[in-house]
Amino acid sequence: MIRALQPAGLAPSQIERVILTRRARGKNGCDGPGILAAPPFQNMQKAQMSARYTCISALLGKPVTQLRYFRESFGDRDVGEVARKTSLLLDERDVDAITVEVVFTLTMRSADVADMSWDTDIDAKFERLASPRLHAATRSVRDVVASPETVPDIGWLIHLVGA
Repeated sequence: MIRALQPAGLAPSQIERVILTRRARGKNGCDGPGILAAPPFQNMQKAQMSARYTCISALLGKPVTQLRYFRESFGDRDVGEVARKTSLLLDERDVDAITVEVVFTLTMRSADVADMSWDTDIDAKFERLASPRLHAATRSVRDVVASPETVPDIGWLIHLVGA
């Protein structure tokens, strides 16, 4: 479920806390004591059985579908760090659902975005789409639409569009 929603994974530093909710009584063999295991995860079996470990591993984009991951990474520091900020709740209503709530911080900086020229792209798209109809008036219409407060009379725009 997590991999379907967040296949690339989150960075451990982004995750503030995780709340997992599952049914109180497991079914299909999913009621073993290992399911509720909390960190530290001392061996492969404890990590692989723990709902916290597998959930957090998936959130972090780890290869949870590969047995080798569990063999080699049961002491993964990133998973342990986030698992300590994870609560596992049992739903007594016997609901056949698992809920994963993730509280995280997402920081975005304009310097991290490759191309911030969206206004140039909009201008180019307008010119490309409008010029077959507006011909030489295309730029004038674009200027009026971009800064309508500079035009004392909207009739000027109507004149340009009708030209």
